[in-house]
Amino acid sequence: MQRTRDEGVNERAPGRRRASARRMPWLLAAAGLPSALWAQPGPAVDATAALPAVTVTATHAQTATKTDAPLIETPQAISVVTGAQMESQAVQTVGQALRYTAGVVAETRGGSATREDFQYIRGFGPFGTTYLDGMKQPYASFGFFQNEPYFVERIEVLKGPSSVLYGQNSPGGLVNVIGKRPSAEPQHEVFASGGSFGRLEAGVDLTGPLDTAGTLSYRLTAVGRSGGTSVDHARSERAAIAPAITWRPDGATSLTLYAQYLRDPHSGHFGYVPAQGTFLPNPYGRLPRDFFDGEPGFNHDRRTQQAAGYELDHRFGNGWRLRQSLRYAHLDSDLALVYGTGLGANLRTLNRAAFTDRDKIGAWTFDNRLERSFDTGALQHTVLLGLDYQHTDAQARWLFGAAPSIDAFAPLYGMPVAAPSMPLLDQTQRLRQTGLYLQDQIRLDRWVLLAGLRHDWADNRSFNRGSGASTVVRDEATTGRLGLLYRFDNGLAPYISYASSFLPTTGADWQGTPFKPTTGKQWEAGVKYQPAGDRSFVSASVFHLLQDNVQTPDPDPAHGLFAQVQSGRARAQGLELEGHAELGHGLSLIASYAYLDNRVVRSNGPDLAKRPVSVPRNTASAWLDYRFRGESLAGVGVNAGVRYVGASYADVADTQRVPGFTVVDAGVSYTTGGYRLALNVANPFDRKAVICSNGYNACNYIQPRTVTATLRYLW
Repeated sequence: MQRTRDEGVNERAPGRRRASARRMPWLLAAAGLPSALWAQPGPAVDATAALPAVTVTATHAQTATKTDAPLIETPQAISVVTGAQMESQAVQTVGQALRYTAGVVAETRGGSATREDFQYIRGFGPFGTTYLDGMKQPYASFGFFQNEPYFVERIEVLKGPSSVLYGQNSPGGLVNVIGKRPSAEPQHEVFASGGSFGRLEAGVDLTGPLDTAGTLSYRLTAVGRSGGTSVDHARSERAAIAPAITWRPDGATSLTLYAQYLRDPHSGHFGYVPAQGTFLPNPYGRLPRDFFDGEPGFNHDRRTQQAAGYELDHRFGNGWRLRQSLRYAHLDSDLALVYGTGLGANLRTLNRAAFTDRDKIGAWTFDNRLERSFDTGALQHTVLLGLDYQHTDAQARWLFGAAPSIDAFAPLYGMPVAAPSMPLLDQTQRLRQTGLYLQDQIRLDRWVLLAGLRHDWADNRSFNRGSGASTVVRDEATTGRLGLLYRFDNGLAPYISYASSFLPTTGADWQGTPFKPTTGKQWEAGVKYQPAGDRSFVSASVFHLLQDNVQTPDPDPAHGLFAQVQSGRARAQGLELEGHAELGHGLSLIASYAYLDNRVVRSNGPDLAKRPVSVPRNTASAWLDYRFRGESLAGVGVNAGVRYVGASYADVADTQRVPGFTVVDAGVSYTTGGYRLALNVANPFDRKAVICSNGYNACNYIQPRTVTATLRYLW
């Protein structure tokens, strides 16, 4: 069977400048793994016979409605990044996969900090916005679950408040990562890649039936990598495996059991560079991008995460459909940093501090939903009734300490660093949330009405192991969504919608009264366009979003210097344009633009009437992929993209401006007989731009020129 990366979104298809002298045994094992697992190979793929454009256009997404509603009938903005797009762009993190998505600012810690996937959606974030297979991935302190891109089938980004189906959430939206699942058709792939900074990677993805009746199918995906990063003394290493098995006893039932193990012995760089010497002038010149602000003998960043769960799908004879998902996930994170806190008065000496953090997370997530379609007269209903539950136990311990300063322009490492001993955070947390939701999608001729209502009960118990104090915060919230859309014969579908959200907060006012959750509400209007029989999808939306109950300084000085009240309000409004098109003759296009006017409109602090930190006003991108059809160049593909991220501010008072930047990406590939060889170059012109996330002392360079060569064999 011919295997391609052109699956539609409905299918669950399956020291930096020197190479390390000791490559990890698991990396070599991963490369050789298929030899022991290959089934009887089929005929080699003649990939030059027909080379379609890379599939970048999705037609359906489950995230917006938790049903199979098409995108063109969903009255809310949603973007989909397909697996084919991710492969074409040779992405190495989920953050990189979102570079060409409207309204999303990813890679908020620059190009070398790959230990987490932080993103701003419509200016809100960057924490707690990531979901895996429709269920939230919790975080604690600096402990974050991370998704391996090779395990991902597609990524769906739902814009705006989404609590009606997902409970507590950022008002900007969420990123739902959809994992690969077993396929009834045999499909196999093995790949090896190498590139800049001594990076080596290998992986295997095998799926197909386990019996002749087709009742059992499997998927085994594994990947291993090792190499340096763009920063000296910082490595990136990973070993990960994800097995899954699906049982289909009949046409009405399927049960998938899956597991995942991921181990990062080294997670890249997590330090900073100052603004003076990067994009601001410094009498001693520019700091090199490989500058390391830590201590090689002290800094480390290790993470181990596991997950196991099941997905049940059963259609009853009376028309009801049950979908049930359960997952348990565990994370152990160990982080130790010596990091820069800013240049001294001489603009050469970098002051530093030491920090350690140990996080452990255990999380149960459960989502149970019943769905049925029926008619009442001329009205066609798709009703969804759901109950979900989250239970997270987390431990976090921060220790701070002093660290010796260093000459930033002539660093000498090896200075002793005392183990940090000043506790700043030492607590356990137990979070529980139960949600009950109801949704109805009503169709009348070409009209589509989407209505949803939800009620949540949230319980947050914290225990300070240092002081022995405990805190219990219980919240309830009701959220909803209402949207109306009309489908014209020519493929246009204008819509309008309203949605709300809530997000519990920590802390209390000067009297000790716990803070209430922040709330979000949004009006959105837009138009979608999908011509009949055409693999193109274009959307445009405008929105007005408010977040209330935001914490701001208490205006009464008698209540204490650090007292807070919840009278703040943040506003986001803007425009998003996004288009995915397969233009024929082997050409595909992705283009996006977003304009964000985000302001703090109510505050007692210096952020009043100011823009949020790290959120640019303008972002834009375009990506072209072309597969040659001529006989002489059959099998050759070329692609190129350009990304623009506008200027932003590094501080809440908008006094520290960070300039915007434009980056180009490019690639070329050749496919023949089941083999695909690709060469991708991110930032080929080696643009030296900087992102600042917490003031001018906390900046990071974007990803430098990075070359990746990949060889795949598909059968």
